[in-house]
Amino acid sequence: MKLVKILIIMIFILTIMNSVKADFLIDLDIPIQHLSVKPGDDMSVNVKIINIGEISERNDYNLKMEIFDANDNKIYEKSKLIAIENEVNTLFEFNLPEKIEPGEYTAIINLNGNKKSAGFIVNSKNEYFNDYIVYWLILIGMVFLIVLIVYERKLNKLVKDSQRIRVKDIIRRKRRWK
Repeated sequence: MKLVKILIIMIFILTIMNSVKADFLIDLDIPIQHLSVKPGDDMSVNVKIINIGEISERNDYNLKMEIFDANDNKIYEKSKLIAIENEVNTLFEFNLPEKIEPGEYTAIINLNGNKKSAGFIVNSKNEYFNDYIVYWLILIGMVFLIVLIVYERKLNKLVKDSQRIRVKDIIRRKRRWK
């Protein structure tokens, strides 16, 4: 009984492996500075394609890039006609829409049914201020600390230069004057 199950699983796996035949190896790279962007920013996606199929001559192919939001709504689409013989590198450059919502997005490259995807994040425009507020707070704190140190040193100088006066001394002096 177990042998029959194993044979059925192996036949199923072999049929799946034979039915999925890739002609191209696609490498999709979003540069690190574009992994977190803001609405309206310029963006680029590097695509490297290697021909691993049986066709070895140079052919023209339609390379399509689509961008989807977290709800699988298509936000952007761009196509490019490229010639591939063995290997090719290409670059998709585009501007994100100004009214794009903050969140996670996926770029999908499609070449004759061979797909590759990569994700990136869109932040809101006013997060720019939030990124630098920590630096401003540190700067203000350092200025406050410097002013406090200078004030404390001046206060110590005044105390050292003046005579030490105790309450008993003040009372004795008052009695002498009477």
